[in-house]
Amino acid sequence: MVLSALRGSVSIALCLTFLGAFAASYLKIQTTLIGYKLGELKQAEQNLLEERSKLKMELAKLTKKENLTILISREGALQTKKNKLAAH
Repeated sequence: MVLSALRGSVSIALCLTFLGAFAASYLKIQTTLIGYKLGELKQAEQNLLEERSKLKMELAKLTKKENLTILISREGALQTKKNKLAAH
């Protein structure tokens, strides 16, 4: 009877040890996967920040008074050409 109770205790201890090892492995894998995802997201953030910087520079370039004047004159020339083509 004592031997049977001891076997039961050992079985429970082994099951708990196995479950603990399984849980630890699962958590390590999940932590690693989250780390990879975090790395991907940080890279995407960096790419977006670089793109925003480029777009800000482009906007500044386009909104300079001198550049706007050139663009307006080009647009006027294009509109004149379109009007001439439409008249024919």
